Amino acid sequence: MGPERRLSCPVRHLNIHVSACSRATLASGALVSLPSLHAETNVLRRRAFERLKYVGHAVKLSEYPEDIQRRIRAERRSERLHAKALVEACRRGDAERFYHLAYPYDEYPNFWPRALHAIVREISEVKPDIQDAFLKVWVQTKMLGLRVDNNRTLCRALRVLTPGYKGEALRLFRGTGAGERRRAAYGVSWTSDLSAAEGFAESYRDWSGGSIVLETVAPPEAIISAVEYPPPITEAEKAELPPNVKVVEYHEEREYLVERRLLGPVKVLRRYPQLERPPSQATPRL
Repeated sequence: MGPERRLSCPVRHLNIHVSACSRATLASGALVSLPSLHAETNVLRRRAFERLKYVGHAVKLSEYPEDIQRRIRAERRSERLHAKALVEACRRGDAERFYHLAYPYDEYPNFWPRALHAIVREISEVKPDIQDAFLKVWVQTKMLGLRVDNNRTLCRALRVLTPGYKGEALRLFRGTGAGERRRAAYGVSWTSDLSAAEGFAESYRDWSGGSIVLETVAPPEAIISAVEYPPPITEAEKAELPPNVKVVEYHEEREYLVERRLLGPVKVLRRYPQLERPPSQATPRL
């Protein structure tokens, strides 16, 4: 287990990924390091999925060994406490604590659904500082929405946690896997820059069926928010970061968060045939 990392909420939207391995949890209001439970329990969960394919039913918690049951229960309890603390920070307008609890969030992979459901139920408005902190998390992680399997809940929470869009209808694009079109399960991230969408589509060409660029004219009511990206990090700022921090930056995406159920017609603008190559290293988009 590596050293504990607590990066203060930056003034800049710095897209930094900490390579040190640590696990954060709540203890007397502080973040402390604990041994990770995920490595072992995830092996059991993968086996459960394999069993589901052949046996036809999911493995119940009671079917795990007793020690793994205790670990899974402890993990779930920690996730509930973590989600509760994040929602409370959101309610109080404590942006720094909200940011520390929200990012990095990989130590509690299932807390976001709980947190967003609670925010939708209990909070109708947050302070601008909370919205700013949330957008930092959104920009830095790039995958937050993949933690939430309910698009309606995600969109309702985004309308609370991000500044509302107040502009006109926009022509927007989205580069994604071809399967998204077949399901009409469009993600929330779109761009006004065709070249950015084409870049994402290129990165998904190894997905089954290839990839596509989607196009739509999004009415104002469908656009949740415009994501403001930071200027590039300077060499002086890089020099101040710890040596084991990897900087990954995004600047030119012109991203808009969109609620798909409020969209009009969506058409396929480009198609890219599937390529046979190693699995894509591109960041999955929402």
